Amino acid sequence: MKDNFFDKSFDELAGILRDIDPKPFRLDQILRWAYVMGSSRFSEMTNIPGDLRERLDGILDLAPLHEEEKAVSVDGTVKFLHRLNDGELIESVIIPE
Repeated sequence: MKDNFFDKSFDELAGILRDIDPKPFRLDQILRWAYVMGSSRFSEMTNIPGDLRERLDGILDLAPLHEEEKAVSVDGTVKFLHRLNDGELIESVIIPE
């Protein structure tokens, strides 16, 4: 099973990329695709070399959490139930101030 991209810290991702492609700007490009553009596949990252996309796809899973349920309370609290890629479920809550 591949490691999830979103479980990695900035330093961990930098280390992985440094071993594959030493160009320091690559991490910026990939983070932009994942977090700003919402890409869920390395193959969509058209400004990244194809061989790098293939290598990353072989070691990292870029799939985000899968939302199973969302409940909004009258006070604005939002509860989520997410399914992880391994099938396990986790809950999270946003509590307004």
